[in-house]
Amino acid sequence: MPGCYINAAKTNNISEIFLAAHSALESGNGTSTLSSGVVVNNGWFTPEEAISRGAA
Repeated sequence: MPGCYINAAKTNNISEIFLAAHSALESGNGTSTLSSGVVVNNGWFTPEEAISRGAA
């Protein structure tokens, strides 16, 4: 998954460190209900896609 942060950061011209830190903050370091795989009607089906779209 680290490659997802690098690719998304390069594509969107942002820092991969910022992107990883921001996603850790938003997910409670991976402990939030959403980060555990709950189905939500937001169109993001994989962590990789969420990282990519979130970076955009």
